Amino acid sequence: MKEQNIQTNIMNYISSIGGLPIKQNQLGIYAQAGVPDLICCVKGHFIGIEVKQPGKKPTPIQKAFLEAITRCGGIAFYATSVEEVKDKLKELV
Repeated sequence: MKEQNIQTNIMNYISSIGGLPIKQNQLGIYAQAGVPDLICCVKGHFIGIEVKQPGKKPTPIQKAFLEAITRCGGIAFYATSVEEVKDKLKELV
Protein backbone atom coordinates (compact mmCIF):
# COMPACT_ATOMS: atom_id res chain seq x y z
CA MET A 1 0.00 0.00 0.00
CA LYS A 2 1.27 3.48 -0.85
CA GLU A 3 2.21 5.80 1.99
CA GLN A 4 -0.40 8.30 0.79
CA ASN A 5 -3.15 5.67 1.13
CA ILE A 6 -1.99 4.81 4.65
CA GLN A 7 -2.07 8.51 5.54
CA THR A 8 -5.62 8.83 4.19
CA ASN A 9 -6.76 5.81 6.21
CA ILE A 10 -5.19 7.22 9.37
CA MET A 11 -6.74 10.65 8.77
CA ASN A 12 -10.16 9.04 8.28
CA TYR A 13 -9.74 7.13 11.54
CA ILE A 14 -8.66 10.22 13.49
CA SER A 15 -11.70 12.08 12.12
CA SER A 16 -14.01 9.18 13.00
CA ILE A 17 -13.02 9.38 16.68
CA GLY A 18 -13.66 13.12 16.80
CA GLY A 19 -10.07 14.20 16.25
CA LEU A 20 -8.60 16.80 13.93
CA PRO A 21 -5.97 15.44 11.51
CA ILE A 22 -3.81 17.84 9.51
CA LYS A 23 -1.65 16.67 6.62
CA GLN A 24 1.69 18.38 6.92
CA ASN A 25 2.94 19.70 3.57
CA GLN A 26 6.34 21.26 4.07
CA LEU A 27 7.66 23.00 0.99
CA GLY A 28 9.78 26.04 0.38
CA ILE A 29 12.54 27.88 2.14
CA TYR A 30 10.74 27.92 5.51
CA ALA A 31 10.12 24.17 5.62
CA GLN A 32 11.45 22.41 8.69
CA ALA A 33 12.99 18.99 8.21
CA GLY A 34 11.63 16.12 10.25
CA VAL A 35 8.12 17.43 10.92
CA PRO A 36 5.73 14.43 11.08
CA ASP A 37 3.41 13.76 8.14
CA LEU A 38 0.30 14.15 10.28
CA ILE A 39 -0.27 16.61 13.09
CA CYS A 40 -3.43 15.79 15.03
CA CYS A 41 -5.45 16.85 18.04
CA VAL A 42 -7.43 14.11 19.78
CA LYS A 43 -9.28 14.87 23.01
CA GLY A 44 -6.97 17.78 23.76
CA HIS A 45 -3.76 15.87 23.04
CA PHE A 46 -1.17 17.03 20.50
CA ILE A 47 -0.14 14.07 18.34
CA GLY A 48 2.53 13.79 15.66
CA ILE A 49 2.44 10.74 13.39
CA GLU A 50 5.18 9.93 10.90
CA VAL A 51 3.64 7.60 8.32
CA LYS A 52 5.78 4.97 6.64
CA GLN A 53 5.21 2.04 4.32
CA PRO A 54 5.53 -1.35 6.03
CA GLY A 55 9.18 -2.24 6.48
CA LYS A 56 10.36 1.39 6.34
CA LYS A 57 11.62 3.37 9.33
CA PRO A 58 11.86 7.10 10.10
CA THR A 59 15.07 8.91 9.26
CA PRO A 60 17.26 10.11 12.14
CA ILE A 61 15.91 13.67 11.82
CA GLN A 62 12.32 12.38 11.82
CA LYS A 63 13.06 10.31 14.95
CA ALA A 64 14.57 13.36 16.61
CA PHE A 65 11.48 15.44 15.89
CA LEU A 66 9.18 12.72 17.28
CA GLU A 67 11.34 12.61 20.42
CA ALA A 68 11.14 16.41 20.74
CA ILE A 69 7.33 16.27 20.64
CA THR A 70 7.34 13.61 23.35
CA ARG A 71 9.72 15.68 25.52
CA CYS A 72 7.27 18.60 25.25
CA GLY A 73 4.40 16.44 26.54
CA GLY A 74 2.85 15.48 23.22
CA ILE A 75 2.31 12.04 21.76
CA ALA A 76 4.54 11.13 18.82
CA PHE A 77 5.27 7.93 16.94
CA TYR A 78 5.58 6.42 13.51
CA ALA A 79 3.02 4.04 12.04
CA THR A 80 2.70 1.81 9.00
CA SER A 81 -1.04 1.17 9.34
CA VAL A 82 -4.23 2.50 10.88
CA GLU A 83 -4.19 -0.52 13.21
CA GLU A 84 -0.90 0.69 14.73
CA VAL A 85 -2.44 4.13 15.29
CA LYS A 86 -5.48 2.56 16.96
CA ASP A 87 -3.16 0.60 19.25
CA LYS A 88 -1.09 3.68 20.17
CA LEU A 89 -4.19 5.79 20.87
CA LYS A 90 -6.35 3.14 22.57
CA GLU A 91 -6.01 4.89 25.94
CA LEU A 92 -7.36 8.15 24.48
CA VAL A 93 -10.35 6.73 22.62
